[in-house]
Amino acid sequence: MLLIAVLSGLGVVLGVFNANPEIIYKFPTRFQRTFSILVFKSPFQDVHAIVEGSNEWHYELMKRGYRKWVDNPLTILFGNRVVSARDMSSFYQRTYYERVQIAENMAAYESGLWTILATLGVVGFILYFSLFKYLLGPVIRSLWRHKITDYPSAFAFLAVASISAWVIFCWVAGHFPSEPLMLAVIARAAYDDQQEQAPCIS
Repeated sequence: MLLIAVLSGLGVVLGVFNANPEIIYKFPTRFQRTFSILVFKSPFQDVHAIVEGSNEWHYELMKRGYRKWVDNPLTILFGNRVVSARDMSSFYQRTYYERVQIAENMAAYESGLWTILATLGVVGFILYFSLFKYLLGPVIRSLWRHKITDYPSAFAFLAVASISAWVIFCWVAGHFPSEPLMLAVIARAAYDDQQEQAPCIS
């Protein structure tokens, strides 16, 4: 019943936004970009123009991340160094391509996948994968068997949900998986504490 209610509410919201797309402009600018995804593409309205510049920015950064990664065999394996920006005070006064170059130098590709590959290469990607496998391997198995029943399993769920969301969207959003890694460490620590406190079974 709850799922039906949520889907019905979403249907009503979609209907309202698509019946009158101009309603998006009544919201603050920060929300207009988010709400534009609720409007299906139509030649009779221009609400998607809100995100065109942002989409071009993301696409250009992803292209540069890929090109930087495959530049030569060494960059494929070990990635590239990060160059810090000396002066960010005039960032938005610079040209589009100057800003893109600064973002590229700082490894701010706004894509988790290309950030890791372009900066750390295949070796870094494998190390990240191995670390998450070590931290979450037993945690995931325990969560699968016992579901969410206590605080360690709650931390386990948060960690699994966080890394799952990162994996699903890493090709188009995100950065280094810092938050998923932090949650994975907490979940593994909670799991290990629980195992130590569990009574020994002979």
